Amino acid sequence: MDKLEFLSQYRRDVQLVTVEDVRMQLPAEWAKALDAGDFSVRKQSVIGIWKKYCGKELSNTISYISDNLVDIDLLSTSHGISVLYELKRMDGGVDYYEGLVCREDYDKAFDKWNCLPKSLRNFYENVHNGFYYYASMNMGILPIEQVFCLADYDWGIIEDLGLEVPFNMNTAYSFFASGGGGYVVLDTSESESENCTVWFADDKPLYNKNFWDFVDEWIVIGFE
Repeated sequence: MDKLEFLSQYRRDVQLVTVEDVRMQLPAEWAKALDAGDFSVRKQSVIGIWKKYCGKELSNTISYISDNLVDIDLLSTSHGISVLYELKRMDGGVDYYEGLVCREDYDKAFDKWNCLPKSLRNFYENVHNGFYYYASMNMGILPIEQVFCLADYDWGIIEDLGLEVPFNMNTAYSFFASGGGGYVVLDTSESESENCTVWFADDKPLYNKNFWDFVDEWIVIGFE
């Protein structure tokens, strides 16, 4: 099965495109990085963007990508334009991770935008509108369009364990999904705070954790 055939199983109308095909839809910094010559140069340029904007927050993620990246592509899919990361696995196979290109109107897409930590806004505005495992669109930072409020769902775990949730579910949003019932949640009423709740569909939550520590660790677990 070739790359495009594999990708087509999970996205409608997926196409491999060039920088020239979609230049007007790319942030200038990304267009320059992805148009930087041979793969080794493009790889270093892309890694450079990650290090510039989230080198501290996602240091382990960046290190893994740097060590295991074997190809970079641009995609046009039903979700928009994205960068496709092809990462080698220990068994000789590959995994695909996707990062949608940054938006210019996050404040319109998410009405709590200005309540988010600056570091998270920095990631969305300069690196990607989410970064996740391509096939399932989880094990990573969610696109802003898929960020959801905990109050929108009926969490049986609250009643099952008799939880007394110490925050307002109406202001709590998940920005990371593990794909296995785990979520990293920020309370948008605590403007700029990087303290998070690690929420589980079937276990007790973990409170007052650092958002980036958990996100960085969980992404790498997904890689491995």
